[in-house]
Amino acid sequence: MQKINELSDLPLEILAMITGYLEPVERAYLRGMSRKFRAVDDIEVLYHSQILVKYTPSSLMLCANEKKFFYDHHDKIDPFDRFTQAFRHPKLQLGALILELSSQVPLEKREKLLSCLPPSLHVKIVFIDASPDETFKVVSSLKQEALERIAVKGCPVKLANVFETEQFKQAKHTNVACEKVRTKDFPNFFNLRNFHIQVTSLSLNQFRNLRDNLAKNPAFESCRLKVTIFRRSEFAAGLGLEHDQDNIIQRHPIPGSIGYLETEIKNDGLFIKRK
Repeated sequence: MQKINELSDLPLEILAMITGYLEPVERAYLRGMSRKFRAVDDIEVLYHSQILVKYTPSSLMLCANEKKFFYDHHDKIDPFDRFTQAFRHPKLQLGALILELSSQVPLEKREKLLSCLPPSLHVKIVFIDASPDETFKVVSSLKQEALERIAVKGCPVKLANVFETEQFKQAKHTNVACEKVRTKDFPNFFNLRNFHIQVTSLSLNQFRNLRDNLAKNPAFESCRLKVTIFRRSEFAAGLGLEHDQDNIIQRHPIPGSIGYLETEIKNDGLFIKRK
């Protein structure tokens, strides 16, 4: 019987079983210790249902599935090398990637983090909360054939180049989230498929203008409007709807179509979707 002195002396199938239980950072550490582990790890697809990366002024966090790795900015350990190894696995596939980069983190540090990402990333669902330039860089690196859903955050005008990428155009589902929107900025959202915005107030005329223009967009699917100052019963009454019920719904026919836009009036705003 062969004597085993080191972990790397184990048969390849056993080593493959061991690496299968490890998270990205752990695998990256092991890959750096042994060429044999690296060779075994390179053969198999590395799949994670979700990876969350959150970079704040105080810390950098990597959450793979349910396991979290925190790096305090005061730590002597440089996390970027580990991040690079974790994301540069040759057969990495992700169910979802959530990337949150605070604008309060120095630009050079955010750029260093983004440089850890591979030039071509296989992921089905991605949510990005970053600057427009950073969002464009990440979206442009996504594999089109794998991508199903993209959600980005920011002003549509500043994200215009993101919307022009083939990744955004070909994704089955897209969503844009934007806070503190002014009603005069509504035209920026008329041509989007899905969006989620927050406004301070909303008049009936402003709502009608938004609804009528969304009805002209054949790609429109749904939108959510959160309104800071909003009186549900008064808004419903202004539209001639009964307001003493749980679900207040208005249906607006789409010109030249058998479909309609359905507006649900909620306690904190509206939800509009195509039917």
